[in-house]
Order: sequence, then structure tokens, then C-alpha cells
Amino acid sequence: NYNSHRRLIIEKNIQGGEGYTITMYNLDGVHPLWQNNIQMAPKRMKIVNVDGNIVDLRGYGYDKNALAMGAPLEAASFENYGVMLMIEGNEIVRAQLNMFDRNVSIVYLL
Repeated sequence: NYNSHRRLIIEKNIQGGEGYTITMYNLDGVHPLWQNNIQMAPKRMKIVNVDGNIVDLRGYGYDKNALAMGAPLEAASFENYGVMLMIEGNEIVRAQLNMFDRNVSIVYLL
């Protein structure tokens, strides 16, 4: 994904529960099939650890839309996702998206 431009949005849980909602957008254009620029659909996450300037968030709960479409629990689990943030001088300088079910981590440098 070298030279791919992404925007990571972290906001208070948009459903009003605990934690945060994290969404990733593709800044390189609109996807030809689903006609939007959402790279990663909104995921509910909460902070599971803070170590110095590293904040570790982990998904919790299930994607109700995926379950309604018949996805198995494991595939619809937000626990498959995590985000680690490195903060320096009150700014995020690095974000790492972890996809635990795939054993994949993608690092985004800001």
C-alpha cells in the first residue's frame, strides 16, 4: 500500500456506547463498485492499554449488519480489529491497523 492515502477517523462511539468508532477512508478516489471512499467500515473499539506514548485500541462487539446478512459470528466480530497509535507532541505520528484474524498489520506513517 505504498503511497496510498488514507484518513483514519477516531470519534466517540457513534452509537452512544463506550469507547470509540474508528473508520478509515481512501483519499485516492471513490471505489468503482460500492461508490464511496470507505476503506474500512466503522468499527467499535475501546482502549485496552496505554504504554508511554502508545495507545492500543481493540474492537469489541459485533457488526449487526453483517449478522443480518448471515455472516458467521467470527466474521462479524469487531474483535478481529485493533489500532495502535503512536503520539508525539499531542499529534498522532503513526497508526497501525491490526487484523488479528488474518495475522496482518498495516502501518500508516503520518
